[in-house]
Amino acid sequence: MTALLTDPICREHDPGPGHPESQRRYDAVIAGLRATGLDEELTALPPREIAREDLLLAHTAEYLDLAEREICGGKGGECLLRRASAGPPRDGEPRNGILRAE
Repeated sequence: MTALLTDPICREHDPGPGHPESQRRYDAVIAGLRATGLDEELTALPPREIAREDLLLAHTAEYLDLAEREICGGKGGECLLRRASAGPPRDGEPRNGILRAE
């Protein structure tokens, strides 16, 4: 089985101008899978919320603590489990999306 792990919220990720990650790139990958019929060969797995324990399978606690401070502005660890930056601040407000694991 080959799985497709994605969520439309991924389209909201905006690292800024000139960065290769963009909505257009996401859309092009999905369109390419559909155009070639490969999407029919994939098993789509639904997204789910991720817990800190899941993140610790791939990252150290120190790294997660650093990410939490940078993403949440010192608001505490629970913030990382619920929200992650989906791009640079706009009009002084950070853009946020649910942090999910597929």
